[in-house]
Amino acid sequence: EQGSHSRYFLDVTDSLGISLAELVAHEQFQETVAFTEVRVQIARQGPFAKAVGALALGNEYANSFIFRKYLRGVEQIRERIGVAIDTGYFEAHVRDEIPDYERFLGMAVPYLKKQDTAKMIEEGTRTIMDARARWYDGLVRRLF
Repeated sequence: EQGSHSRYFLDVTDSLGISLAELVAHEQFQETVAFTEVRVQIARQGPFAKAVGALALGNEYANSFIFRKYLRGVEQIRERIGVAIDTGYFEAHVRDEIPDYERFLGMAVPYLKKQDTAKMIEEGTRTIMDARARWYDGLVRRLF
């Protein structure tokens, strides 16, 4: 769908000369699979307060910073070596993550008023941030 993150992602891969078929055929890194599994498990199994913590703080809020860095890096690559990389995917995340975070945060507010559910929000946030750190560490090991 035009304007969706997945469409923007395909625009990035197209600009890099990578087809969807090539991308799908490539085996996913174990670190990516593990990170995705943690995110899906929290969202499916809950409890809701844990899931909203993971999604609001551990995903959307964190992504707002991460995608700003990605965008800046892509812009620097374009400037320095003249590679025409489409930036719509990164720009969409920079634009969308904070409003998404605010929606999730609005769902979390009632749960922050009780200590037991506030603890679940914290647990969800920590769980997803730990999973994200393991993912990045694994990718760094692969690169260096």
